[in-house]
Amino acid sequence: MSKKQLIVVGDRILIAVDDTQNRTEFGLYLPPGVKE
Repeated sequence: MSKKQLIVVGDRILIAVDDTQNRTEFGLYLPPGVKE
């Protein structure tokens, strides 16, 4: 399960998702279909 952070800015909500298990060591996002 990923950790999420909600930030309220005026009438908008920013969502920061901590999904490090789907990222490479360089910070690139890899979708589940391309993992080896």
